[in-house]
Amino acid sequence: MVQAVALEHVRCELCGADNKTELCRVTDDEIEFPIVQCSQCGLVYVTPRPDHASMYRFYPDDYYGEGANKFRSWIELLRRYDRRRMADTIARDLPRQGAVIDFGCGRGSILRLLAARGHACCGVERSQEAAATARTIPGASIVADIEATRLLPNESFDVALFLHSLEHLHRPKAALQEACRLLKPGGSALLTMPNIRSFQAIFGGKYWFHLEVPRHLYHFSPDTLRNMLAVCGFQVLSVEHFSFEQNPFGALQTSLNMLGFAHNNLYEQLKSGRSGKRRISIPEATCAVLLAYPALVLSTLGSLYQRGATISVRARKVS
Repeated sequence: MVQAVALEHVRCELCGADNKTELCRVTDDEIEFPIVQCSQCGLVYVTPRPDHASMYRFYPDDYYGEGANKFRSWIELLRRYDRRRMADTIARDLPRQGAVIDFGCGRGSILRLLAARGHACCGVERSQEAAATARTIPGASIVADIEATRLLPNESFDVALFLHSLEHLHRPKAALQEACRLLKPGGSALLTMPNIRSFQAIFGGKYWFHLEVPRHLYHFSPDTLRNMLAVCGFQVLSVEHFSFEQNPFGALQTSLNMLGFAHNNLYEQLKSGRSGKRRISIPEATCAVLLAYPALVLSTLGSLYQRGATISVRARKVS
C-alpha cells in the first residue's frame, strides 16, 4: 500500500514571517504545490510541502542514475572533467591534508577526488544507495543525516560543501548553522544552486528546468542566500553566475518545456538505463537541435548580467 503524502505548512525559513505572495503552482505526483515568496525578506519556497517522512515519494529509484553513472557514458565524461575542475577549486581552500565535509554528497564523486589528494573527507547523504557507494571511498566517513553530524566535535573541518543540496533541505538555515559550528575559524563554505532571480527562471516560470518542485523546497537568489549566510555566521566572498554543465542545458530544456513537450523529457533521456521508456519524438529532437546554440548564447548573456541560472557562492566563517 502506497503511503499517503503528509503536507506541512511552513513559515519563511529566513525571517520567520508568514506573509507571502504566491508566484505559481507546480504539479507532481498529482499534487499541486504552491511556490510562494516571503513578503518580508523575499525568500522563495514551497508551502505546503511534503514532510520529511514523505519526501522519498518524490525521489525516483533512478534519481542518481542506474549503476555507476547517472547519465549516459559520453555525458559522464564531460561531468568528470567538471568535477575535477570543482575539486581543484575546493582544494585551493584546503590546507595540506585538510578536512572537508560535503552536505548532500550523493555517491561521493567530489569527495573521492579530494580523498585521493590526501584530504580527510566526511559526507552527509540520506539516500542509502548513494551513501553505500560513497562509503567505498578509502578513509571517508559517511553519515545519514545532519542530526548525525551533531556527534562531530566543533571546528573539525576546513571546508564545507553544499553542491546543489541546500535547496533540498527542510531546514537549510539549521544546516548552515551546523556547518558553521563544524568549520574551523576562517574556514570556508562553497555552495552551488539554482538562481530564482535568473533570466531563465523569470522567462520560464513554472516550466523552468531548475525549479524541480517539490524536491527543491527553497529557491534562493544571491540576495536571500547572502542574508541567510550572514545570519548563520558567514560572509560571502564571491558569487559566480555561470556553469557550463548546468546553464545552457537548463535554457534548452526550459524552452522545450514551454513548447509543450513532455516535462524535462530530454533530461530524462540523457540518464543511464533509459531503454524501454519514453523516446524523444522527431519534432522534439528537431527543436532541441535548433535551440541548442540560442540556449548557449542566452546563458552566456545571463551570466554577464549577473543573472545566471545557477550560482556558485564562496563564503567564509566569521563567527
